[in-house]
Amino acid sequence: MSFPIFSHNGFSIGIGDSNRDGKLDFDFGFRHQSYGSSPWGFGSSGGEIGINTQRGVYLGGNYNNSNLWGSSGAAGRVYGDGGVSSASWGNDVFGNYRNSHYSTSPNHYDYGANGGNLYSGNYWGTHSAANQWGYSNSSQAGNTWTGAHAGNYNYGNIWGGGGSFSTFNPGFSAYGYRQYDGCGCNSVRGFMGF
Repeated sequence: MSFPIFSHNGFSIGIGDSNRDGKLDFDFGFRHQSYGSSPWGFGSSGGEIGINTQRGVYLGGNYNNSNLWGSSGAAGRVYGDGGVSSASWGNDVFGNYRNSHYSTSPNHYDYGANGGNLYSGNYWGTHSAANQWGYSNSSQAGNTWTGAHAGNYNYGNIWGGGGSFSTFNPGFSAYGYRQYDGCGCNSVRGFMGF
């Protein structure tokens, strides 16, 4: 992703690591943004065209909106090297939230997503990444109130190395005296108090 460091009359300069290779990238581009509001909410949308020092010419756009029920937004770019990047996010008045990102180029792939609910404490997340040297994947889920947590991770590389592991670090149920087990049936039994 790139962060703006200068913007004036539609011309912008950004700095960041747009292809996630650990090297500094610069964006030079033109951007148009429009805004609107009404008694029912607020929204904005924009488009851009520019040159990235490592990925070539790009086209992109984004939108954001909010109303009485929540807010959401998304953004994306298509690069001259054949790669794309995108992101989306949202939340609502019920405490649900989510966001995700996706980025590819000829040399890499990266995807991540997470979400949850502020009122229930439930959460989840996933992340996958790959390049010409290897691959990794992780996921997790749980509940911040009870301390229940489960996760796994696996990886591999071109040298033949690889591995996986999983964790299950449960907390106590809402009643405070029974603990979850690894087996789903026992987990339900313990939680229900049987």
